[in-house]
Amino acid sequence: MELTLQRIGAWSGTIMILIYGASFSGIAQLFPPLSPAAPADEIAAFYVEHKLWIRFGVSGALLSAVLALPFLAAI
Repeated sequence: MELTLQRIGAWSGTIMILIYGASFSGIAQLFPPLSPAAPADEIAAFYVEHKLWIRFGVSGALLSAVLALPFLAAI
């Protein structure tokens, strides 16, 4: 495999991790996870209040998985 393709694969893995982390923890606000000791109504209220941001964040995290393909091909 060419060195250029290996570099593209390596950088796509790094970019994937950054986008995934920003989407999952920054936009969706799912990290750190909610407390297991929290009452059910508090957890339900979190999901209702942050419904739109959770959708955007999880969508971004799922779309960042596309960048795993060149990374895995370079391995």
